[in-house]
Amino acid sequence: WLQPTAHVWAFGKSQKDGSPLTKGIAGALTTIPEMLVISPFENAKLAQQLDRTARFASTGQTLKFLSSKGGVGGLYTGILPMQARQALWTGGYFMSLDVFKEKIEALNGGKRTATTDTMAGFGAGVFGTVLNCWPDVIRTQIQKKTIAAMLEPTYQKAQLNPRMIQTAIGNMATTGAEIYAAKGLSGLYAGLAVKSLYLGGSGALLAVLVPRFKELWGCKDL
Repeated sequence: WLQPTAHVWAFGKSQKDGSPLTKGIAGALTTIPEMLVISPFENAKLAQQLDRTARFASTGQTLKFLSSKGGVGGLYTGILPMQARQALWTGGYFMSLDVFKEKIEALNGGKRTATTDTMAGFGAGVFGTVLNCWPDVIRTQIQKKTIAAMLEPTYQKAQLNPRMIQTAIGNMATTGAEIYAAKGLSGLYAGLAVKSLYLGGSGALLAVLVPRFKELWGCKDL
């Protein structure tokens, strides 16, 4: 729902008047506040999954543990590959959605239906998944390794310093290189088929529901 607003802010015009590129950029921009909100909860979820001693009674307790162990960095472990994952999917989705719609509607005699929207949304969702799979695999490895270490009593809390971003970029690059060296390109695209199904499905729902809710609420020109 932020993408139309981001498009106006970034390009000074409605997203319906934008190009595939501007729509994609606007979509990618909206993922920045999204990741700032959801990243701590993704890390809390993973900490609960990795915990073998039932130390966490609630999400709040888990977030407090991550903060005490890693500070702000603990709450935002893996934020760079997570941001890349989200921006590439959302940007790729909005960049390609109207292209898919145009091609599929042409095959349907120029008619737009719920079925053509579903197919276009699914195609755009899969396209975004092809773009975002590799940083998601890297993100998973970084978060699992770091949070598993936090759960150990010997873990040393990292101190905030200006080089943390540089270190995070290096960690992302190193982790990606290690995965590629061990498993090749298939390692960076592990789980692509499964992700394509559920993110393609998410894309299909967005393509069908969003324009119809816009019509329902009288804002279809946004």
